[in-house]
Amino acid sequence: MSDASDPMPTKAIERALEVIRRRVSEAETECAALRERIAVDHEEERLLARILSIRRGDAIQNTHAVAISEIAARHSDPRPAATLVQAVLEELNSAGRPLHISDLMRLLALRKVDIPGAGTQANLITYLRRDPRFVRASRGVYAMAEWGIDAMPPTRRRKRRKRARSSAT
Repeated sequence: MSDASDPMPTKAIERALEVIRRRVSEAETECAALRERIAVDHEEERLLARILSIRRGDAIQNTHAVAISEIAARHSDPRPAATLVQAVLEELNSAGRPLHISDLMRLLALRKVDIPGAGTQANLITYLRRDPRFVRASRGVYAMAEWGIDAMPPTRRRKRRKRARSSAT
């Protein structure tokens, strides 16, 4: 089809795509800066809680542990896997398209989302395969099941044939 008859020429779509990609990149940069600021504020909160407990006359050696446990109780999720799955849902929805596992790992690292276990791609894949809201669109690529993308059938590993031992008699 020619660009003259198109209501939106290819060049305009390409420019719009560049603008959107630039906005996404800027938003990710802002998000990373906010996460850093939150981490600094949490550290300042911990230190101020420690100073306050010292001024009140609490035992100094227990102050640090108490402050950390209070902050951790307020800010931790008792279900890290639920947080991980929710973060993947949000990333896939914001991308609007299937993402490769390495892209998901990168985005989760930017969000500072811990992956339970060793924190490898295999751990993330395990959580994604257990949840029916995700489908494996192709090798290493995951999508939302609600998008209607057909799931790739699992690959079958070839069975290795055992070599027969030769009997030396």
